[in-house]
Amino acid sequence: MKTPSLIAAMLTLTFPAGIHAQSTETTTSQKTSTSEIGIFGQTEFSQSNTNLSMMGIQFKKWMNEHVGFRVLGGYASYDALQAPFFIGGAAGEAEERYVSHQISLGILGVGVEAQRQFYKRLYLFAGLELKGGYGSGTADTIIKTAYKHHGHYESNWDLNNGSGNATMTYLDFMPSIGAKIQFSKLTFGVETSGVMMNYTSIATGNVSSSMTGFEMGGYMIHRGFISYRL
Repeated sequence: MKTPSLIAAMLTLTFPAGIHAQSTETTTSQKTSTSEIGIFGQTEFSQSNTNLSMMGIQFKKWMNEHVGFRVLGGYASYDALQAPFFIGGAAGEAEERYVSHQISLGILGVGVEAQRQFYKRLYLFAGLELKGGYGSGTADTIIKTAYKHHGHYESNWDLNNGSGNATMTYLDFMPSIGAKIQFSKLTFGVETSGVMMNYTSIATGNVSSSMTGFEMGGYMIHRGFISYRL
């Protein structure tokens, strides 16, 4: 979803118009339960060789029936395999090196959320979220050697080339949409996004690299959550 469309959707959620299938009981419950706290888990599917999975706790504070903000904190696991680079080799051979990162991060984030009752206990919502994190882990070097043997090429993979310490700084901005089923005290929901803007900086020894990315299409984030209404 493009940003203008997202903003329009959030405005629609914030200032609902038309017919509302909303009972007096549900309205009263929503007004008296202005805060939620719960747990969430998140996975991502990408065409690139990176993956960031996350789990943690989130708190939501509703300013009115339709608009609120959220704060979250948790643990993330980052796994990535860098694109190979060619470094040459002996006569008749070609050598490529890959670097694999496994890093654990602490994550903190804030966001704003707008919701609208769709049918009875079912609510639809849209959100904007900014989060960042810092952590450490390892960087492993993998060497692939290709050589000619009896007229055709064969490859050997060397996975044991030592590990180095790595640190990572991460920041992202994520728009999302979702749905939830809301009971008097418990809320069960799912959230998804196909758009991500992020910044990643990884340092290994004296070598550091940073990347700013904009992911759209071929990239999906899925989050599930359970909240207790205070």
